Amino acid sequence: MMPVGLEVYDASGRPVVRLTDRLGAIVGVFNTGTSAGSVSVPGLARGSPFYVIQTGWSSAVGASNLPQISISGTTVSWSIPYPGDTQAVTVYVGVY
Repeated sequence: MMPVGLEVYDASGRPVVRLTDRLGAIVGVFNTGTSAGSVSVPGLARGSPFYVIQTGWSSAVGASNLPQISISGTTVSWSIPYPGDTQAVTVYVGVY
C-alpha cells in the first residue's frame, strides 16, 4: 500500500511542506494608534496565536517605545508604555 498525504518539494527535490507541518495564517490586521486598546479577532480561536508588528520606521528607534501587545483568547490588547513617545504600529495577528 502506498502512503497517502501531501508533500511539496522544491526544484532540488527537498521537501518544503509536509502534511504534518504547522502553517501560519493571518486572521486579522489592525493599527494600534497611540492609545491603549483592544480588539476582538474571532479567527484566533482556530489555533495557536502569534503576532507580528510593522513600524513605519526606517531604522530601529528602540523597542521600549512600542506598544506592548498581549493575546488572551480571541482578544488582542495593547498598552502604551510611554504616552507621548509611543509610535503607532500595524499588528498582523495569526494562528498556526
